[in-house]
Amino acid sequence: MGRGAPCAPGAIRWAAGACGRGRRPVCSLARLGRRLPAQYRRSDADGLVHALDAATGKRKPQWPAVTGTKPSLPVCVHSDVVIAAAGDRVYGIDVPTGERRWRRRLEETVNGLALGGGSVVACAQSSVCALTVGDGHVRWQTRLKGTPGAPSIAGDVVVVPSGSPHRLHAVSLQTGRRLWDIPLTSEPSCAPAVAGDRLLITAGGSIEVFAFERTADG
Repeated sequence: MGRGAPCAPGAIRWAAGACGRGRRPVCSLARLGRRLPAQYRRSDADGLVHALDAATGKRKPQWPAVTGTKPSLPVCVHSDVVIAAAGDRVYGIDVPTGERRWRRRLEETVNGLALGGGSVVACAQSSVCALTVGDGHVRWQTRLKGTPGAPSIAGDVVVVPSGSPHRLHAVSLQTGRRLWDIPLTSEPSCAPAVAGDRLLITAGGSIEVFAFERTADG
């Protein structure tokens, strides 16, 4: 369906399949203005991030960007930079050109990403770190108990669930200083969600709710 064509609610406006032989379907999407960064997985060792026109589904000719290995997490977008993770590496990709701005190796598999305060927060197998969005510089790195999962950022606080032991950690977004950690009844299964002054996390078959302050001094 072309640009500007009438479209009934819920109808498909356009569809873009995986390009190239041997590639798997899209594994994540993100929105940036009229660009739609879409991550594709291939059956070989290379991982590709494509940019689609959000109105028409056409691929941007400058892309794809190559991460070098199979993408492992959804892409994130900050201003004109797309953040992607694959294996133990985090990549910053230039939106206008699709070229890689920077690459940071964390030495451990990346389990989760979050964006906030001009930083990319990445959780690896035993630690959480903050990278500068513009150049991938490591601002801080903090080791945590257990295996960190997908982080969430709320205000000045980074909240990280971990397994073995099952805990919920909070660190300062600006400095990486540990603020607190509390036990969970079971294995956390997703990134925490913040609603007002409450923090929610799914653990096992239940949802646990905690009082929460968005400032590192709280």
